[in-house]
Amino acid sequence: MEKKLTNREMLNLIKEELSANAMVVDWCDHQIELLDNKKNANSAKVKENQEKNLEIANVVINALKSVEKPLTITEILELPEVANVKVEDKPLTNQKLSYLLNHDTRVTRVVVKKKAYFQVC
Repeated sequence: MEKKLTNREMLNLIKEELSANAMVVDWCDHQIELLDNKKNANSAKVKENQEKNLEIANVVINALKSVEKPLTITEILELPEVANVKVEDKPLTNQKLSYLLNHDTRVTRVVVKKKAYFQVC
């Protein structure tokens, strides 16, 4: 099976094949530049989101440290420190908190009778 070409590879191939036509080469260069700009913008957004998620996770983990026992997501959301956390001017949701805790190595997840509890390692 033949490998499918990416947009960048295709544009470079077109540039090579039609290198005599300056207008086509300029257009291909411009399209490649647009791809580069899109890639850079996306990576900056991803990094920004990762930093925000880390800040939220740190607040939640500090709140969990103050509690001696494992808690469910709903119970964690009711803690005073966590209740004030906002994500894009909205309260922290149980889905977002569940994602953050399940992907954090500082937290362990214990399931008891089909109910997930989280505690700091």
